[in-house]
Amino acid sequence: MFKCRVGSLGKAGVDGDVDARLEEFVECCRHRFGWEVKIEKTPDGTVILASEQPASPEEEFYFRFRTEDGAIFLANLKIPAGKRRQGVGSACVNWLKETAGDLGFAEIILESYPSAVGFWEKMGFSLKEEEEEF
Repeated sequence: MFKCRVGSLGKAGVDGDVDARLEEFVECCRHRFGWEVKIEKTPDGTVILASEQPASPEEEFYFRFRTEDGAIFLANLKIPAGKRRQGVGSACVNWLKETAGDLGFAEIILESYPSAVGFWEKMGFSLKEEEEEF
């Protein structure tokens, strides 16, 4: 697991603020990348941002995370094949880090494929020390 500490500005998780930030992100995707992105929220607090009707699976954008215990757990970040290495992933992660801090979350936690470890380290994430269970 990897984690990134973010500068918290208060109490974690004000839904109205989260919704406003999500709408801003969707608008950014529309204007900056030309994507139509939909927002879905599940009962367990998971937020899914996904491209609407991608032409193919290779063109799908998918960004899924949930909040829990003062942290954001990033579950998936899938960038369309033709948009990789163009700053899209960095823009998404920077948005999440800024949003997390603004909304009072202490850290972002994720698991990574070995091939993506360098990206996460470049984005300020480090290997999270495992806590021993007794």
